[in-house]
Amino acid sequence: VEPLPGICSVTVGNEEQVYFPYENYTDQTMSVPLRYNLINRILSPTGQAVPADMFAPGLIGNGFTVPKRYFYNGSGYSGVWQFIGTNNSVPEQLGVCTDRGTQPQCELLPELRLQPLFDYPRGLVIRLSNASVQLARMRKWKPGGDARGPFYKRGTLSLGKIRALLNKLKGPHYICPVTPPNCRIVNVPKAEFLKAFKIIYTGSVPKGLLSLKKTEKAEIKRYQAVLKSIPDQLTRCN
Repeated sequence: VEPLPGICSVTVGNEEQVYFPYENYTDQTMSVPLRYNLINRILSPTGQAVPADMFAPGLIGNGFTVPKRYFYNGSGYSGVWQFIGTNNSVPEQLGVCTDRGTQPQCELLPELRLQPLFDYPRGLVIRLSNASVQLARMRKWKPGGDARGPFYKRGTLSLGKIRALLNKLKGPHYICPVTPPNCRIVNVPKAEFLKAFKIIYTGSVPKGLLSLKKTEKAEIKRYQAVLKSIPDQLTRCN
């Protein structure tokens, strides 16, 4: 990872930020934990500026931002990003970013971002299974075997398929407006996830469990909302 010249000012949302560009010559996200503050730190007039500690792969458009107000010294701007032996000074007359400075950067996608694709149907299967047991105790239906009923059996199959789909999406992944070199686009198979989810409700159920079966349309709609919250495409780097 190498800091680049061209520290500049950019507006993010409603707040002005200082943009620190860098290049990552590897094909992996590099981490320089902030606890190693002698090799990765920002000195600023307010003492509030904190650098990034994760650096996405790629040579174009990478950088991080820090609120501009942290660098105001009363008459201008000052500060230094000290990174592994280099000193990268914030110019007193901070210019507006142009070209590379305003290009969006890759965002590392936390693995937990995809977890709801599994957690939601798992919770549903547990709820349906527990409700089936309760209805059996109330003698609303008579189990021929496992009192957790057909939803448990079908749910186990559904969760197995969803887990297999998630395993194919093992990270790290990034969300990148422009695909960096040595990286490729991975489509999230949302239709396959939905098909696997629907297995929970596939087939007939005993009369006493029809009230649970009737939740199908609402639960499918909820799972579609979960799918919608996930990007359609991810970037995977070699």
